[in-house]
Parts: sequence; structure tokens; C-alpha cells
Amino acid sequence: MAPLAIELLDGPNGVYTIAPAERLSSAEQSALMFREGPRRPADACESGDWSHVDVYLTKTLDYRALLFPGSRYDDQAMDWVRQRGSTVITVGREVRDATAAIRYAGDDDPDVALLTETLVAELVAAYWWSGQ
Repeated sequence: MAPLAIELLDGPNGVYTIAPAERLSSAEQSALMFREGPRRPADACESGDWSHVDVYLTKTLDYRALLFPGSRYDDQAMDWVRQRGSTVITVGREVRDATAAIRYAGDDDPDVALLTETLVAELVAAYWWSGQ
């Protein structure tokens, strides 16, 4: 899990994290980990809002994102991502056209997901912070 995520998320324009409204805290916490530890650019967005605002970043940047699936807007976001060749790693569920998916035991339980899914960003940020 970690080596793949470390490689795929390591881009020149930072990391974006996207989550449904009920799990926006996972996106916010993940973005914070990238900014606070290794001091990488990162921003979080709610999935529905992403389709109106951040979608434009996929056209002009080497866009790399962690997607916490479960929003009714996931398919729309992935349509744009596919068209523009962006890199998206999903956490906790596979989504069509994502570059990769990171799964873990119990990821289909909403309580487990809420408590566990931020670990992906925390591990990647810790690796970057260590200067490896």
C-alpha cells in the first residue's frame, strides 16, 4: 500500500483529498497531514463541491488525489479525472477508472472507515517527512 501511494501522490502540485460531506473530516485531516509534516501543498474538498470548483484544477495541474468514495458525485468526478488523465487513489473502496485502490479489513463498515481511512495520508506524509 504505502510504496504505491507514495509514488503516485508525489507530484509537483501537491495532493488533493476528496470525500463525501459526511466524511469531509477524513479529507481535511488527510490534507492537514500533508501540509503539517512534510510541508507539501494539499487541500481538501467535499465531493459535490469538487464538481463545481476543483474540477478545473484537473485541466491545468498534474492533479493527484486521494478519494474517499461514497458520494453520489463520485462517478461525475471520475469522468473528469479519466478525461484529463489525472491520478486518483481511492481509499476503502474501488472506483472505476481510479489509478489504484487501497483496501483494508473492515473498510465496508462506516465506523471503521471513519476511524481508519486517514491512516493512508498519515503514512505517506510520515514517509515524506522522514526524508526517505
